Amino acid sequence: MASSSMQPGTTENKSILTPVMTLEGHQALKYSLQDSHEYKDISWISCSPDGKRMTSGSEDKTIRRWDLREGKEIEESREVCKNGVYELRVSRNGRWVVTAGS
Repeated sequence: MASSSMQPGTTENKSILTPVMTLEGHQALKYSLQDSHEYKDISWISCSPDGKRMTSGSEDKTIRRWDLREGKEIEESREVCKNGVYELRVSRNGRWVVTAGS
């Protein structure tokens, strides 16, 4: 998880935000046979209302929930979809996760 921002009025490209953690889990994908690079695309992320959890969806066909205090995936709540995940939202009360795919 990375963040960046620029201070107003500065001419240099200095970031004032520092990443606090990186969440590893979604599988790398290749987009074409000619492309030798692998990409870890996370299509959507949404935080729970209390800010303690995050849910992510990816073209690797998984929906993953993360414990942001521990910095780890909540593996028992992982879901595998038939197709890639292209949209994801968490309800305002944090009880429901809605996804869309192709």
